[in-house]
Amino acid sequence: MALLCQYNYTPEPKYQLTSDALDKRQLTDGISDKSLWYQSYREKTVGWFTDEIIEITLDLGAKRNVDGIKIHTIGGGKAGVEYPEYIIGLASMDGRRFSLVSLIDSDALKSRIQNLAEPKVLELSFGTQCRYVKMLIRPNGYLFFSDELEVIESPETCPVPNTSSMLKPEAVDYAERIRQLCRNMTRLQTEDRNSNNQALSPKAADHIARIDEFKRHLGTWDELHKLENQVDLFRAEFLNARSGTSWFCTEADPVDVLRFADLPRKAGDCELDFYQWQNEYGVAALNLTNCSQQALEYRLSVSPIAGTARNVDSNDLVSIRRACYVRSKNAGLFADALVLQNSAPFKVKAGETLQLWVELFSKDLPAGNYAFAVAVQCDGQSEKTIESIPVRATIADKVFPGNLDFMTCNWDYISDTTIFTAARPQLAVEDLKTHHVNVTVIPPGKIFRAGSSKSSFTDSISDVLKKELDLRRHARLRLFFLALNNQDKVFGANLFSSEWDARFRTFMQQLIGYLSSLGYGFEDYAIYPYDEYIGEKFVHVARIIRDIDPRVKIFANSYRADMKEVRKAFGLVDIWCPYFPDIQNKSELLTEIREHCDVVWCYHTDQREDYVLENPGKLNRRYHRILPLTAKALGLKGAAFWTYCDWRGGHFDYNDKRVWGVVYDGRYAPMDCIKESIIPSKRWQLWREGVEDAVCLDKHQTLLDEFRQKPNNQLSTEYLISLRKRADEPAGD
Repeated sequence: MALLCQYNYTPEPKYQLTSDALDKRQLTDGISDKSLWYQSYREKTVGWFTDEIIEITLDLGAKRNVDGIKIHTIGGGKAGVEYPEYIIGLASMDGRRFSLVSLIDSDALKSRIQNLAEPKVLELSFGTQCRYVKMLIRPNGYLFFSDELEVIESPETCPVPNTSSMLKPEAVDYAERIRQLCRNMTRLQTEDRNSNNQALSPKAADHIARIDEFKRHLGTWDELHKLENQVDLFRAEFLNARSGTSWFCTEADPVDVLRFADLPRKAGDCELDFYQWQNEYGVAALNLTNCSQQALEYRLSVSPIAGTARNVDSNDLVSIRRACYVRSKNAGLFADALVLQNSAPFKVKAGETLQLWVELFSKDLPAGNYAFAVAVQCDGQSEKTIESIPVRATIADKVFPGNLDFMTCNWDYISDTTIFTAARPQLAVEDLKTHHVNVTVIPPGKIFRAGSSKSSFTDSISDVLKKELDLRRHARLRLFFLALNNQDKVFGANLFSSEWDARFRTFMQQLIGYLSSLGYGFEDYAIYPYDEYIGEKFVHVARIIRDIDPRVKIFANSYRADMKEVRKAFGLVDIWCPYFPDIQNKSELLTEIREHCDVVWCYHTDQREDYVLENPGKLNRRYHRILPLTAKALGLKGAAFWTYCDWRGGHFDYNDKRVWGVVYDGRYAPMDCIKESIIPSKRWQLWREGVEDAVCLDKHQTLLDEFRQKPNNQLSTEYLISLRKRADEPAGD
């Protein structure tokens, strides 16, 4: 029925090898040919490179009895092409109000053999009357390909959709919640099978059968909510049978990811330990699990700090944060956003494990040994009302420096108008300072004067640049990001023309003179012409800057660059910041760069969903803590990551956008938390810990080499603290 039907889609299918003018026809042209993205197949295939939800809507031209949809696609892992995580099917009579009628998820789409390009036909069952059919497709990764969509007519008269109209965000949320239920029960069933007492196994099987039945008939929101509550109560029952208590606390490793489906360790003694220098931050974590059959309310308190010389008030030194669950695409709920909790009350659902972070800032603590306690009090529950968590802290006889030689950067576009920190950028500056960020990136909109449109600039200095520089006085180094990748026409139509060269030269002379008039020397800033690019254009621009004044520093962050291109830039780059996987996988790249550049950093990117996924062979899960330390072990001068906050604001819950930022927008915080404008993630606090590790282990190359030899899964907080203690031992001990 879909043959030659009109359809529309969002986003645009812009995969470079398959994108062409016929993409609007190829999905219903009647030609199905493997959905491959290369060779002779590319002109028959429509391909997306995106991590957004792909929305495709077909107009059948009239009301039809639709049995289902066949989606011709491809997966198997070759070149990173996987089958989708899930596909949602919706039906409509008028093209405006759509009802959810079908859902297939990753359990049905997984390839059993990896690294193949394996065509497959995926089927959505409809069984409904409609004129319009819609598919919402969640890619697994960034790639999705299809060469044909078939709509199969039912031989029988089908009913009209009997569910209420559902907007795209609602449909996606519905699918994600079902998938989270499946994760929760799969983990529970696995834990039950591995336990000595499998008395709850029949109940587990019953819950799984209910979820399967719900997925078949796609029940109402009320039915979904009821099913979620039933699974929560079953998890609480399971944990209560295992622990023998209504709630309990266990210590947790801050570098470990806590997913909503994860089950806690068995109840036992819980103690927290800190080891840090004076004027340094330290973190410890504990998990609080509610094993009762109802939501419980808790509050926390911290005792005075008892030390060897005097008692110290804990209010100014100890903070307690609660790790809220956020959703990451393809990965589900995991604990990440750290809202400031302190003594404010909070609730824990039945069966839920919640993580608490205790943060100690040793600014007023002399060297010595200290002790205090965190009291976890449960209100309105008679069986167990309080648990006291003993805490020990050792403060070494060393002071963490205020100004670091180690350079840290995270593309902190704090005052750009499209992000949430723009309204109160000074708060972001203070946050960056407390996390030891000493390199700031000034975006092009603050460097060039705006032209006639928002996307164009003139080659004169922006009126707001001085304000931007005043805001960023905390930084040791300022990177002036020209972003010439997509706006070299600021200086003329042809990059290599004499007109462009002359205008760029004039602008650079003006900028250098302007910075000099404000008191900035050549050690205080660097020019950042292109992002993630080393090539002919970069070399041309860098040579002009060198010719103007060889004292002006040039910054380059090369990304998957060819060695031939890299060599062309030798002698033109003063600060080289290669992509970390490049130098990790190609040791000769780092060797050659260091031979021609004195200051070398490294950088990496880690999206929220990458952080939470299991990738034992990669850096992902722990990289915010260990990347600075790895850079120090390699003898590098700094480390960086992308990025501080996201362009569209730091929402707690994004379903269909890439999310890199390590802070959240307080406007979207949970209603029961203390209001903060900027809320850190676990990843953000771990980055600070990693920078402090890198500084404190400086000049201890033997320990750094030992650290580099450790497998990722052994890089625990306990191990990293042991390195710190060994580094601080007196010589000869």
